[in-house]
Amino acid sequence: MRWMLSMACVVLLGGLQVSCAGVGAGPVTADASAANTYTVSGTSSASVSGLLIAQNGALEQAQTYCHGQGRRFSEVHDTAATTGDDVHYTVEFRCLASDDPRVQHPAVNLAPDNRY
Repeated sequence: MRWMLSMACVVLLGGLQVSCAGVGAGPVTADASAANTYTVSGTSSASVSGLLIAQNGALEQAQTYCHGQGRRFSEVHDTAATTGDDVHYTVEFRCLASDDPRVQHPAVNLAPDNRY
């Protein structure tokens, strides 16, 4: 029982450390070169999971932005870069109507006997 309590404290402290690691996502900006295209960036420390944390922050903000307009998120392009002690993830995206043919739908996994 004492071992489980110790492990729970370690996991909790580890989670707090990750959440305080300087994660940030910038404001959503409109791309002047392409109609209805937006950009948002996420930043985190250049740690083992830094890129994933920055990516998650940016994608979450982009999806929230589109959802706030009653539209669906559609990624156009993304980039990742490291500057000093920080990692930056930038995503360019569109907010599309749910019936827009450009909305990507998840691939359906076929059973092994149904593959082409």
